[in-house]
Amino acid sequence: MRTAAFIIFALPLAWLASACAGGQSRTEIDVEKVIAEKVQERVDEFRRSQQADCQQRARLEAGLLADSILLERARLLRDTSYRPPRPLKPGQPELKTLSDSLRLAPLFDSLR
Repeated sequence: MRTAAFIIFALPLAWLASACAGGQSRTEIDVEKVIAEKVQERVDEFRRSQQADCQQRARLEAGLLADSILLERARLLRDTSYRPPRPLKPGQPELKTLSDSLRLAPLFDSLR
């Protein structure tokens, strides 16, 4: 009877002890699993943000390149046939010389 009672009490006690020991290792495994998941989430978030930044820079550079290509193309295709030709520059005017036929006289008589 004593042996049967010992087995009845010892067996559940051993089972509980092994369950508790196994629970700690499971907890450690669960913690490592959660840490690995969080690390993977942060890595994925970092990759997404880097890819978004890279795409934004690529779009900006492509926009600038497209604008410069369009401006150069428009400059080359500009139609100048509707403009009248530039007028010619006039020649230099002929210099006129004064004749010395008059004698010099004072402007005011009172100064004499």
